[in-house]
Amino acid sequence: MLIFDQLKKNDPQLRVVALAILSGLGVLSAGLWWVQIVSSKDYQAHLEMQSFRTVRIPAVRGKILDRNGAVLAENRATYDVSLYLEELRKSFDEATLHSFGRISSSNGRPKRKSSVAR
Repeated sequence: MLIFDQLKKNDPQLRVVALAILSGLGVLSAGLWWVQIVSSKDYQAHLEMQSFRTVRIPAVRGKILDRNGAVLAENRATYDVSLYLEELRKSFDEATLHSFGRISSSNGRPKRKSSVAR
């Protein structure tokens, strides 16, 4: 082995370079061990926390009335919908392929409903 033969010679500069490379590999190995073994429970806990979604439903506040008892403001339900396109893509692709399959089976023409002769 050429490298080991060179290290057997009394060359202090080569030994410093070899020691620096081995030290760097040792630091990288220790960091990998720390992330994979020691910190794995923390990463697992963060993963489980991010897997659940919290849905907050605020309390009903009641009507706002003027001094004569006429309603100024009422409660009404409003909803916000958030769509995650990556989660919807698979079902959308399946529906598209299914509809293309129906069109191609009818020779490129959409299927018609049968009508009664007049």
